[in-house]
Amino acid sequence: NVEWEQWLKHPLTEALDVLRMPKFEISESFRSLVAHSNLLPISFRRRCLQQDVWSQMEPRALQLSVERVPEALVNAVTETFARCRDVDAGDKLEGETEQIPRWRLRRPLRVAFGGEAGQGPGVLIEFFQVAMRAFLHTLFAPTGNRTYWFSDVDRPDAYFACGVLLAQAVLHDVLIPSVFP
Repeated sequence: NVEWEQWLKHPLTEALDVLRMPKFEISESFRSLVAHSNLLPISFRRRCLQQDVWSQMEPRALQLSVERVPEALVNAVTETFARCRDVDAGDKLEGETEQIPRWRLRRPLRVAFGGEAGQGPGVLIEFFQVAMRAFLHTLFAPTGNRTYWFSDVDRPDAYFACGVLLAQAVLHDVLIPSVFP
């Protein structure tokens, strides 16, 4: 309970309405269904809860529009994530018009490929696959045995963006190939 109270008071957290309700009511038949793990496995209940949380966070998602061309994709992702600076510290870059607070990187992504109407989890999974492939070919050198290592590319913002992509893949529960040694 102490952790819950700390979590509620944290400035970067926005508690979901369901969690703040003094009494959360569901029907007796639904409660019975959820209570029996033989009827409804824990993995499915976890996925339902995750989907509910995502749907409530969707309006606050970090928007990303990219092209499928690898170099353009790497540049677009890098530029978007490079704008995420510590706004309070005032480290605004020269000629930069919009800054995104760094904590926004912890929010889910909403991705759209340029010129395509697709949305949702399928597009997001495809984005992670295409983006990781693009970052691997741009920033890393193959070492054999289907693994990669850092290349001589001097793009610290791109390496940071690649790290954020890996973290977002974990956040979205998306499997990516294990290619790093």
